[in-house]
Amino acid sequence: MNIIDIINNNYFLKQLYPNGIKEFCLSHINIDCFKNVDLVLQTREKPHIEVKKWGKWGVNYNIITHTITNNIIKDINISNWGKSKFENCECSIELLEENVHSKYDNLYKTTFSKDDWNVTISSLPFTYQESRVYILDEK
Repeated sequence: MNIIDIINNNYFLKQLYPNGIKEFCLSHINIDCFKNVDLVLQTREKPHIEVKKWGKWGVNYNIITHTITNNIIKDINISNWGKSKFENCECSIELLEENVHSKYDNLYKTTFSKDDWNVTISSLPFTYQESRVYILDEK
């Protein structure tokens, strides 16, 4: 299962990445005391389609960020998240509870991790909020 599969309102993301997002890092986490969490997934993966307002891949942008949110968090655990980078972020998704009436009410355990860091969130599906682009100059 790919992260896009547990995001509601994912039509645009599926156009960008019909086979799912394969390489990304978890660049931002915003949590409040009301069980709301915003995650920003950052990728260097070229999208399948060109988005006119973004310009040309590699010229106007080479990084895309996707913000997803959730306001029904059951549990969250963050350990050494500062060690997350593009090269070392894996995402695994486990279905904890299936709702036979609506897939939007399934409970998932989503883990972003690699070796010495992890972020684990148990929640209902995320909701897509926005995408942004920018140039990352690594010279």
